[in-house]
Order: sequence, then C-alpha cells, then structure tokens
Amino acid sequence: MTSESLLRTKDLDEACGFLTSVYAPHHITALDSGRFGFSLRVLNAERLRIGYSNFTSDVRLDVPPPSFYVFCYAPVGSVDVTSGHQSASVSRTTAAVLTPNAPWRFERWTDDSTLMAMRIDRADLEDDLSAILGRRVVEPITFGDKLDLTKGRGADFARVLRLLQDDDGQPSELARQHPVMASHLGQLVRSALLMSQPHNYSDELYEDRRSCLPTAIQRVVDVIEDDPMRVNSAPEIARIACISLRALEKAFVRQFGIPPMAYLRQVRLARARNELIHGDPDVLTVSAVALRWGFGHLGRFGAAYQERYGEPPSHTLRRGTRGLEFVVSRPSWFEMGSSETYPR
Repeated sequence: MTSESLLRTKDLDEACGFLTSVYAPHHITALDSGRFGFSLRVLNAERLRIGYSNFTSDVRLDVPPPSFYVFCYAPVGSVDVTSGHQSASVSRTTAAVLTPNAPWRFERWTDDSTLMAMRIDRADLEDDLSAILGRRVVEPITFGDKLDLTKGRGADFARVLRLLQDDDGQPSELARQHPVMASHLGQLVRSALLMSQPHNYSDELYEDRRSCLPTAIQRVVDVIEDDPMRVNSAPEIARIACISLRALEKAFVRQFGIPPMAYLRQVRLARARNELIHGDPDVLTVSAVALRWGFGHLGRFGAAYQERYGEPPSHTLRRGTRGLEFVVSRPSWFEMGSSETYPR
C-alpha cells in the first residue's frame, strides 16, 4: 500500500506535531514568526517514507537522538544540517546522511527551500549491507559528513534517486502509484546509498570479502549465511571452523564484536523478519516463523526481535500486506490532500 498526503499550516505547534508523527519528536524555533508557514508532502510505502518539507521563513529544527537514519538533500534552495559532530549544507548538488543516536539540527533555510528527507530504519540498512557483504553487520554504519551528487559515485546515486521523484523534486508517478515498485525502489536507493556515500564499511565493499576474514571465520560465516539452521550449538560451529571453541569465540569477538552464537541468532532473526515481511497474516503465524528459525520460546523471540527491529514481530507480519498504520487526525487547522491512514 502506498499513500501520499499534503499538509499545510501557519501554526508552529501544529507543524511540529505533524513532523513528530511522521518522523520523531521535533522542536521548531521560528526566526520570523509573523511569516511562518509550513507544508509537508509525505510518501509512504512498505519500508519507504519520504517527506518534502517547505517553510516560508527561516526556522531551526532540533531533533533529539532518533533510532533511525535520514538521507536528506534540498532539491530547491539549501539547508544546513547537523548530526552530532558532523555538519553539511545540503542542496540540489549536496546530500547528507544523518545518523542515529545523535541530535540533529536543521537551520538556515534559504527562501522557498524544500528539504527531501527519507527515513531509513537502522535494521533495514544493516540487513541490506549484510546481504551485499555476505555476512552480518554488527557495528553501526557511520557515514561521512556529505555526498557530492554531481560526480563519481554520488552522480550514480543521483540517477537512482531520480527514480523516486520528478524533475521538480516531488514523488514520481512510479513511486506513488505502484506500491510494490515503491518498496523495491526503496531497497534499491538504500543499496545505492551504501555503495555511494563513504562509511566505515566502504573499504570492505570494494575488496574481495574472502580476503578480509581469516579462513576459519570465513568458513563459519559461509555455512551460517548459506543455511543458519544447519548448526545449533557452539561446538558444532567450532568443528566447522576446525579450531577450538575458545579460539573461535575470541576470533569472532575480535572480528565482529560478538561470539559466533550471537552472530547465528542475528542471521536467524533476519531470515525470520524477511519471512514475516512477505508473509500473509491470514495464513502465517509469528509462532510458526519463530519455530522454523530455531526460536523455541516465543516470548524470548519477541523480545529479541523488538530489540533488533524496534517493533513486535506481529506488526511486521501485518505490514507485509497492508502496512503498519498510524492515523493522523484531521483537525481544522490544516489542509490535507488525503485523509487516508498512513502505512508506516
């Protein structure tokens, strides 16, 4: 399911409330309250949320540390963005990725600036990178401060980005009218971003991954990624590695920061999530998926899943066909282009 909505208001608190409902808690400081005006166009599809924000006067937006990434650039005008200790001025030619667990700030909006902000859940990005690398990503992905969209890999990414929007920087017909295509486009954009914007895994992306890992660890990673149900205990994993369990655990912690059984659980959780995303909630059950991927205790599976993906597994299953939903009421103070329920 894909939906698009348009909000307009001249009330600062109401604008703040809508941004909070779409992304995360926001605080807006209007530098010229007499001229304040706000509009936000939102495109929602499975695992894809893009907002286009416009203010009629300069404002400062402060966001407490969120749990997700945001890719942003300004198809019109420019906006200064800060994420933790990194900052950039985003425009039609320069983009930035704001990282989780650091405060964000948006300020110095030029006249008629439009900010495009695409929310990217941390787990989705890590799963995409894991698929590219052929192994689980354990350490958080940390991006550089900005991306030049005019040359090199940045220009390649800009071409992919144009699939999501038209020449005016608005959602494309392809993204708006075709929910399945929009979901696939979201994954394509995330993967293209990982290949274009420098981050702490970039060197590994462009190397032969088999040369990056010790032979014993690579052997275990290959078996787990190929069939995570093939092994069920630490001694079995040590036999595959052909080294002692103690040596293997030390090597895994040194390489990934977690022991091999924790790595195995992460892979199984990812496979379970993939099945829930694409499953029919009228046929599939969370308990069946949990058991299929080796989680015998449903409560512990739910807790581990919630911690990893930020939502209960039942919500993921419902989203598979109709999207997780959040409802924005229609009070009198704003105009909307749609009164639909929005998939999250």
